[in-house]
Amino acid sequence: MATSPDYVRLATSSTRALSDTALDSLRDAVVVVDARHKHLPVVLANTAARRCLSPPTDAVGLMETSLQRWLGSASASMIETLLTVLLDPVSCVLQWRCAAGEISVVTDIKLLATVPGQHLVMLTFAPAPEPDLMVAIDNLPFDLLILDNDLRVTYANAGAARSGRSVAGRLLGVSALRLTPISKLHPDVFARALQGIQFHDDAVEIASSAGMTRWFEVDVQALKSASGVVGLVVLSIEVTERRLRRHAQSSSDRRLLALTEHARDIITVAAPDGTLQYVSGGVRNSLGYTSEERESNDLFEHVHPDDREALCAKYQQLVDGKIKTYSREFRVRHKDGSYRWLESSYTSALDNPLIGGVVVNSRDITERKLAEGRLAQREEVFRLAADAVDGVIYEWDVASGRVLRSRGVLEVLGLEPEDLASARFRGTQKSGQRRVAQRPRLDQHLSHSRRAGALPIHTGA
Repeated sequence: MATSPDYVRLATSSTRALSDTALDSLRDAVVVVDARHKHLPVVLANTAARRCLSPPTDAVGLMETSLQRWLGSASASMIETLLTVLLDPVSCVLQWRCAAGEISVVTDIKLLATVPGQHLVMLTFAPAPEPDLMVAIDNLPFDLLILDNDLRVTYANAGAARSGRSVAGRLLGVSALRLTPISKLHPDVFARALQGIQFHDDAVEIASSAGMTRWFEVDVQALKSASGVVGLVVLSIEVTERRLRRHAQSSSDRRLLALTEHARDIITVAAPDGTLQYVSGGVRNSLGYTSEERESNDLFEHVHPDDREALCAKYQQLVDGKIKTYSREFRVRHKDGSYRWLESSYTSALDNPLIGGVVVNSRDITERKLAEGRLAQREEVFRLAADAVDGVIYEWDVASGRVLRSRGVLEVLGLEPEDLASARFRGTQKSGQRRVAQRPRLDQHLSHSRRAGALPIHTGA
């Protein structure tokens, strides 16, 4: 800002043309008033001041008009009090009545050294910003307040004006301590901010009379000029909905975590290169690892060497988009060093912005695999025993319809397995004469089997 009185000395002692050249070249608005008179007449105003304050249709302009005409009532009273004790330059926020509307702006006030008998005071401020800029400020998604050193409102954007509707009358000049959410801040916040210490809180809690709770994010910082701190800038925005959504999401996450922590199924999300991005708590119950121990590791790190190559090849097909999903059974090393069988379903969610990876649902099928192994072992023992015995041995699983027979069935009786799978043993009956015709034949074969020393073994229910 233009703070030097040299320009004014030059203007008061030179021709009008030189005065215009000196002052009108400044971007800041400069107004000089005669403080000897109570109404503070304007004796000098540069082009920036005339353009900012006086509309083009005003034939009178600024010259010889009262300064109070161009200031808000609170600012006019402040100036009257200030000029009675002004000795050193000061800066404060004044409300100017500009042609485009009222604005609050930091104004430098300086007593000019002039010839005896004169008492001139120069006020310098930045002109009002462009209308488009003011519209942008009014449309900011948060409330913006500018306070003076006494915490009175000197500017409020449209959002702050809407939030302050509960205050009767105009918002300008009102104590900020009457406004929400500023009224909930501790006085020390403002004291420190006036010393240049910024304050920020993203959860200022306001309890309403209706029993509802609102939350605000608030920022308070000093408004500085060349002469020091001249006020405060307060930014605030209500975050109640955001906080409630976050709380609901947090509750949902905790519930999901509690469910997965006690499950044996494992939910995994892996990147295209196989890096694990998420592992559910079920991995501890199935494989002994914690989720933290598995995260950031490779998806196939603990897969049995004999299963890894085929599994990786299929995974690459999924990542390349050749297939959308597949399932596999394979072995994975437990934390204790043993191997467990997993059945895993792989589904691509790479195009889902909320996931961005491959979702793997796995469950432990070790017990099933062991049962299948025991069954296969028993069948092999039966086969070896049956082949070593002269005669007929057969095992009939009524539940599944499976028939295991020794070679003697064919050699002694000349029967095929389907000849033994009659309606009586399978639990299903064929209708008509065919069923009646087969019954004597089967009874004949069974009677012959007993006389030949066949040993029937029935399994199942």
